[in-house]
Amino acid sequence: MTTMRQLLITSVLCIALSGCSCICPTNPVRIVSNEKNTNIYYNGEFIGSDSTFAILKNNNVEKSTVSGEKKGCATTTLPVSYGFDMSVLNIVDLRNIVRLLTWDVYVVDKSKDLYNVTPRCK
Repeated sequence: MTTMRQLLITSVLCIALSGCSCICPTNPVRIVSNEKNTNIYYNGEFIGSDSTFAILKNNNVEKSTVSGEKKGCATTTLPVSYGFDMSVLNIVDLRNIVRLLTWDVYVVDKSKDLYNVTPRCK
């Protein structure tokens, strides 16, 4: 009986401690504009002005964009680059199993952590 108890405690500890890399699976990216009073949008939703850090979710991976708008200037829109999140392969963590089942396996590409959305003003 004690062997079973030790095995259970060990299993619970392994599951509880294995997911440290998955507590925050998305990394913040910096979105900047060189023009003052620029409104910054992610998929059409206002997220800040001039310069901001944002955690970009992976909803609608194929069509995600960031844009900078300023009155009297042409809007700059950039596609968001995503990559496969390798941490979801750690299936010991139960949260990763749920992420795999719901195809929540993409995160913003870490090599592209700065987006310059300066509007084109004349």
